Amino acid sequence: MAVGIVEPGERALAASATVRRDGVAHVVNALTGLTTGGVLASWALADDALTADGAASALLVGADDDLFTRRHVAHARLYADGRLVRTDDFPGELFG
Repeated sequence: MAVGIVEPGERALAASATVRRDGVAHVVNALTGLTTGGVLASWALADDALTADGAASALLVGADDDLFTRRHVAHARLYADGRLVRTDDFPGELFG
C-alpha cells in the first residue's frame, strides 16, 4: 500500500515501521517486549543517511519534535488510527 510520493532531491530519505514483512517487530519496548504504540510507520528526510535512519526509528517511539527541528529533519508519521501527519517542509504528497 502506497501512502504518498516523496521527492527527496539531494537529501537522504529513510523509513521505519513497527512490523516487518517477516512479522518480527522492528522496534519494541525493552520493558514489555511489545511494539511501540500509536505510530505504525515513519519517514525522515535529512542531509545524511545516518541522521535520516536514526530519526525514522526515533519517530516510532515519540521522540521530541524539537530534536528533529534542531537536526533539520523533515518527517511524516502514519498513526494506527489512520492519520498521516507531516512537517510543513516534508516534500511530496501524502494520500491520507
